[in-house]
Amino acid sequence: MKRTACGLIGMALWGCSDPLKDVELVSEPRVLGARVEVSGEPGRASPAAGEAASVRWLVAAPEPDPALGWSLLVCGAAPEGSDLPACAEEPFAVASVVDPLPGEPRIDFTVPSDTAALSLAVLGTVCPGSAPSESGGCSGGGGMLVSFDFALAPDVVNYNPVLEPESVLFDGAPWAAGSDCAILPAAVPGSGHTLDLLLDEADREPLVAPTSVDPEREPLQASHFATGGELQRAFTVFHADQNDLTASVSWKAPDTAPPSGLVRFFFVVRDSRGGTDWLERAVCVAP
Repeated sequence: MKRTACGLIGMALWGCSDPLKDVELVSEPRVLGARVEVSGEPGRASPAAGEAASVRWLVAAPEPDPALGWSLLVCGAAPEGSDLPACAEEPFAVASVVDPLPGEPRIDFTVPSDTAALSLAVLGTVCPGSAPSESGGCSGGGGMLVSFDFALAPDVVNYNPVLEPESVLFDGAPWAAGSDCAILPAAVPGSGHTLDLLLDEADREPLVAPTSVDPEREPLQASHFATGGELQRAFTVFHADQNDLTASVSWKAPDTAPPSGLVRFFFVVRDSRGGTDWLERAVCVAP
């Protein structure tokens, strides 16, 4: 799997943000991850030749459900050796949305039955509030270049990790999904709290270790982002020899409640081979 310029481990690439901004703060639209799913078996992240599959992208923004235009393509990936995924041949699938719509950017495709590629690359542009342009940018300016690569079966058979609804805790208590303050955790401005992401051993698969120094199971990377306040950090990495798979981070609520009263959180987990899953939660902030 290729390494990327913005990812900590490089399991997916999202639009690089301003290096002077806090990585964990979602203050503008950001692409936080991509997930490949095999048709009829969404848990599998490595389609085989002839199989139908899809790739969808998690785009986070300060406001919920931002309207997005986008353009994506799928191709056989170039061999490893560069920082970013690239095409080794002409794309075999393309998809776009010109009139911005809420929802996840997505491309559906069928892997060519005669492909000689060992991995595929998905490349494209995501445009908040505008349409993709023929030049590869966005008609409204800005936008995010995105790329993602993943291995094909049977060379690699990989499954997505799974974040169950009960995988996240707020101050040690179950954290409901939604936007209704009647069921969400509450925080007063400036208060401190602990967020826990609980991963399971089943989220990382065993690996064939050619030598005694090679890992015997996948490492995992947990990412945590918020639309307000201060998170302790953006990433938690679990190495193959670690057994405790709990990512705990502190969060300080913003000093002033946001206009909507909500701070939204995004939790993303990746394995080392292109498997991804994510969850979104929210907290009500009020004096």
